[in-house]
Amino acid sequence: ATIRGCTIADNTAVQLGGGLASSNNALTIDRSVISGNTVRGLGGGINQSGGSLTLTNSTVRENRAEGTGRGGGVCIASTTAPSMIRGCTIANNSAFEGGGLRGFESTAVTIQNSTISGNSAVRASRWASPDAGWRPWPARPSCGRKVYPPVRHGAIARAPPARGAASRGRWRGPGRA
Repeated sequence: ATIRGCTIADNTAVQLGGGLASSNNALTIDRSVISGNTVRGLGGGINQSGGSLTLTNSTVRENRAEGTGRGGGVCIASTTAPSMIRGCTIANNSAFEGGGLRGFESTAVTIQNSTISGNSAVRASRWASPDAGWRPWPARPSCGRKVYPPVRHGAIARAPPARGAASRGRWRGPGRA
């Protein structure tokens, strides 16, 4: 499925994808704005389960995953092919965990020429970035190790630390996580 040049705003969902949910598909979102959406589950703006996500030249802002929700802006779960975020801004989203991005049990996600900033999470984990807005995932869940996807020519900005936990993730400043 391809979504191009669209605005998806001010929607609400109970469990998956406040703005948009995709399952077992290759989803491409290009030159679009995902904003002001809310979920009480996974993916305030976008939830991608299975398949892959290609998000390019888009803005994901001011979305929320409420309660114990994960992935305020984007949640990528159990994908079967590599995903890509390129030329995007993921900003001012909030969640219980992974304010900007939250991924788990997924293949690699490459982030290029993108800015992830101003996101907030209630709980940080030892794999969260300093802004608690991005949570990396293992390349292969069964191997028991965490692999950080590359961030090229982009920035992950610092925001206020998450409440109740110190950020202990590895973060080397703009351009590399």
